[in-house]
Amino acid sequence: MAEAVFRSISHACEDWWREQPLSYPLDFRGATVVVIGGECGTTAAYVLSRGARKVIAYERDNEFVRVFYEVVCRRLNICENVTYIGPFRGGRPAAGDILLVDCEGCEESLDLRSLNDYRAWCVAVHSWGEEPFKLMKRLMDMGARLTYVTPDGKEAVLCSH
Repeated sequence: MAEAVFRSISHACEDWWREQPLSYPLDFRGATVVVIGGECGTTAAYVLSRGARKVIAYERDNEFVRVFYEVVCRRLNICENVTYIGPFRGGRPAAGDILLVDCEGCEESLDLRSLNDYRAWCVAVHSWGEEPFKLMKRLMDMGARLTYVTPDGKEAVLCSH
């Protein structure tokens, strides 16, 4: 069902939904998942389909948020389980069980100490960041492992578990 919804609006959401199982190999059952880079809801739909209880999403692009509320949440019947709270402004994110960060460059403004507040986390590191390899090294020093690299090689996802 979710795949059909995202295919129908792929002009707005691209094909990000295809990357979710590869990027985020975590146990979401019963979790509150905080998503930095919520885009049009592909990540929210994925984690809810994997048993998450609630999603708190940060997104700076109002068009993505509009598509989520007008199309995605209604068609997938997930509106009551997802809350968008605006753009991530750096520092410590909202409280939750699992943190997923894929915000097209804002990962560098994340307070990495806050990762210890979550039982699991994944951070996408983008090649256009200021020091992507230093960030990847810091995440690996915290126990992260590489879970996914985009086909173009410009983004890598590292997860704690």
